[in-house]
Order: sequence, then structure tokens, then C-alpha cells
Amino acid sequence: MPHAVALTENLKLRFSRTFTQQFLMCEDADFSVSGFDPYRFDGRSLLVGRSLPIAQAISEETQIIVLGIAVDEKGALATEDRLDAVLANGPDLQGLETYIAGLGGRYVVFLKHKQARRIYLDPTGSMGVMVNRETGAIGSSLFLVLDRPPSPSPDYPRELVSSRYSFGYTADRDVVALMANHYFDITSGEQVRFWPTEETPFSYSSLEELDAGMDTVIARHVQIISAIAKARPPFILPLSGGQDSRIIMAIAAHAELTPDYAFSHVTNYNTRIDAEIAAEMCAVTGWEHSIIDTMDPGQTIQMPPRRVYRYLREAALARGRLDNAYPQKLKKHELIRREMLATNALPSGGVVMRGHVTDISKAVLWRNKGISAYIEHGSEGVPNDVVAELLFHDQPALGAMPWVKGRLAAWRETLPTAAGARVLDLMGLELYRNYSLGFSFYGFWRNFYMAPGCDRQIIQHLASAPPLMRFRLQYNDRLIERTAPALRDIRYTRTSDNALRNKNSPLSESLEEYSLR
Repeated sequence: MPHAVALTENLKLRFSRTFTQQFLMCEDADFSVSGFDPYRFDGRSLLVGRSLPIAQAISEETQIIVLGIAVDEKGALATEDRLDAVLANGPDLQGLETYIAGLGGRYVVFLKHKQARRIYLDPTGSMGVMVNRETGAIGSSLFLVLDRPPSPSPDYPRELVSSRYSFGYTADRDVVALMANHYFDITSGEQVRFWPTEETPFSYSSLEELDAGMDTVIARHVQIISAIAKARPPFILPLSGGQDSRIIMAIAAHAELTPDYAFSHVTNYNTRIDAEIAAEMCAVTGWEHSIIDTMDPGQTIQMPPRRVYRYLREAALARGRLDNAYPQKLKKHELIRREMLATNALPSGGVVMRGHVTDISKAVLWRNKGISAYIEHGSEGVPNDVVAELLFHDQPALGAMPWVKGRLAAWRETLPTAAGARVLDLMGLELYRNYSLGFSFYGFWRNFYMAPGCDRQIIQHLASAPPLMRFRLQYNDRLIERTAPALRDIRYTRTSDNALRNKNSPLSESLEEYSLR
């Protein structure tokens, strides 16, 4: 029985609710867990939480199962009817992989074709997958794939645990976290890169080419947002005074895709400014805007602390956190209590669309150190020492460890040549976000959280823009100018963003500096 069952019982929580958007596959075809619906994949038992979307299709040679929400390159949601139509064309293994690589959203795909048995993740692993190498269990989070308490890996340096896990390691010696843009071969246990390929470009040669790529970014966002908003309402959009939500807002407003619920939450001083700026933007677009103010005792969203802590425990368990037994009313928990209160004030159901991944448009993981290295080394790429420090950016000294450098070099060797100059963007997708988004989204069981920018077309075109251009926010300004220009000059919460934008020269006058590389 999964360790998750015992943990929920010990904490007096409901397993079926805590893990309602998760899954578990076992080799025993008759294995079952109360609260999960039973399916079959290649003779194995695939158990799926009742709030996790699932679509499958079967032909004589092929079985494909899509967990989560995915939109294909034609803008169609990957429903059972759509998958049936794909299989009706009799695609070979390469054709099936091409279809899967073209999916955008938050999803996991199980594929059986002739002798192949594979698992594919979305482009940044925002629906995480873990594999227990000892038992063969494959599931969405740590406590589901274990049948015992976690035991630390002797191979992962203790110094790194205080910062983050990476390179496939987890809090258990037998459990591996799968990597985005690699398929997992169920038969051999190996992970094999399938994207990007040697033919995937990561640069532009002219402003016209960059603008054409930007138009693709906009159009693909529209496809994904539109398909999901229509099929799985309500469409919920969090808004702040930052860059990322404004990009999603500008694209949605451009396409007249009005959210069913646009909101900002107030949990501290900065988020109060976020809410004020979001209200200004909604006044421009004509959208209704709700403010969830957890610091205002006059609002009616308060709930007993006992219930808030229950939600915190549920989220921690769902995410596979070892520190999951929250005591009540500790001062250090004040902010996360407010955030959980705000999260549970949202309308239930539907999809919450976040700006994660789209934030490649501002070179978010490059930081000052990465940009300085890029200016020095150009298209030759950022040195591994810098990449390692930025992977462990909260404790950059950890990046100097030989253990980290060795594994980073081995991972970088798998990148195609053209992707080398965008190593920090790929690092974020494959070594960083799958440990953040990949498991944090599981904690939001009342809604389905996803990033519409989690799509390989979008990622390729965003990463192809010069990092310095992105870092200086010129790419974002240009995109907003093309979609919702009235939003462009509304202030941002961060004073540094406002100062940077004020001193930027027009993009057309900066091309020689960037060389579009």
C-alpha cells in the first residue's frame, strides 16, 4: 500500500482528496487504492485520482494515455476523440513522438507502440513523475511510489539538500524524478532526450524573423488558452504588478479571451501594490477584477486556523514534502497561512493559468551573473561554473562542488549544439522547474494549475531572442506593444523594472548591440 495512505490516516486527512489530481502505476494488474479510478496500461494497473483529467485511445498496435490537459499543434484539446483520430492515421513511433512533442499544457503521456513502452512529460515537467527503481512503481509524487517511509540517498550530498534536489535525485534512495524533454523507457529504465533536436534553432538573424517568432508565441498562447478556457471553465487568471501575468493578460485581451475570474490576492505589503496595479490594468481592458485580501478582517474569507492548517498539511503531502505535519499558529507560518487562505477563496474547479515558463521572455533564470557571462562569451555559451552557481542560486557556493560540476557537465553533453548558447533556459526547464512546478502544482487540488506557455514552440521562440534583450525587458515591451499597447506603460511593482524600462533605447536601435544571437 502506498505510504501516502498511512500518512493521510496519521494526519487525519482524506487520501482521495489530498491526491485527487495524481496517479500511480504498478506492475500488479490487480492492484487498487480506494479513491483512485482503475485503468490499464500494457498489463499494468494505472490508478488515477478522480480530479485528474484523462484521455486514452487504443488501436491494434498502439495505446496512448494523456493525463492532465494538453493542446496539440492544431489547437485541439487531446481528448479521446482527438486521440482516436490521431491513431486512425496509423502513425509510426516517430510520428507519435512528433505529435506528443507538439503538445502544450501540463500533462504526462503513456505510450505503447509495438515493442516501445514510454512515458513523456510536458516541456518543463510541470506534472512531475517519480519512479521507484526497487518496486517498479511509477507515480506523480514521492509518497505514492513508496510503500515505506523515505530513506535518504547516500549518493546525494547532504550539503545540497538544504538548497534543492536536482539531476533526478529525490528525498529517497530508490526514487528518481524524471526529466522533461526525455522519454522514460519503461522496459530499460533509461531516459532518452527527444527535444530539442539538432535541427531546433535558438537564434534569429533579423528583426523581422524575431517578430515572426513573437507572432508565433502570441498565436500559440491564444490556441492553448482558448481551447482550455472553452473546454474546462472557469478560466481563472491571477494578476499582479509583475511581468509574467501582464504578458498572459495582454495576449488574452488581444484575443478577446476574458477570464471568468481575474483576481489578485493580498498577503503582504508588496502584494497590496500588485493588487492596485492589477486593478489599473483591468480598468483598461474592461475586465472585472477581484481582490482577495487576507489582511483585511472586514473581508468574509476568513476561516478557522485549524482548517487552514489542514489545507497546508494536505498540500505538503501532495507535494511529497518531508516537513508535512504543520503545527498550529507558529509565527513563521503567517505568510503561508495567508497564501493558503487566498488559494482556497478561489472558485472551485476550472483552470488557473500562471505565467511560469512564459517568463523565459525576461531571461528569468539568467540573473545578473548569467547575463554578464553571456556578454563575455556570446553564442559560445555560458561556462559550466556559472550554470552550476545559478542552479543553486540561493546558495551559489554549492555550485562549486565537484559532484555538481560533474553531473552538470554530463547533462550539458546531451544538449544539441544550437541549444548550448541557451543552456540556462534549458537548465531551468530540465533541472530546476521540474522540482518546483513539477510537484508544487499537485498541492492545489481545488483547481487545475498550469502554465499556457509550457509548450515547445513557445519555449523555442522565447529562448531564441537574445538573453540581454529579454533581461532588459525589451522583448516583453515589444510583445505587449503588439497585443495590448495600453498595458505597456502602466507601472510595475518592482521599482527596478520601472527604472530599467525607462532607460532602454528602442529595440530597433539596439539590434547591432544584440546581434540577434
